[in-house]
Amino acid sequence: MSELSEDLVSLVQQVKEGTTVFELEATYLITILKKHNGNRTRTCEEIDMPIRTLRYKIWQLESLGYIVPEPLFGGLKRKKERNYKPRDKPLELSW
Repeated sequence: MSELSEDLVSLVQQVKEGTTVFELEATYLITILKKHNGNRTRTCEEIDMPIRTLRYKIWQLESLGYIVPEPLFGGLKRKKERNYKPRDKPLELSW
């Protein structure tokens, strides 16, 4: 098990009574993401979490209305809607 980061220790010290574990985890993930300018890879390395798990947790947070920092540079771009034109005639396959 990895050592607790200073960010987590300071966050736990500020916890108010009635805070759920989910809220604590959300606050911690968002804090670390902000620290790394939204870089998911560096965030995963710091908290020793697989990238898929982080993506899933980010998806959960966004679906609940949390504002999660986006990467400032590089990273995967979200798919933009594409305008596809239907073909005039179907493709002919020659086998």
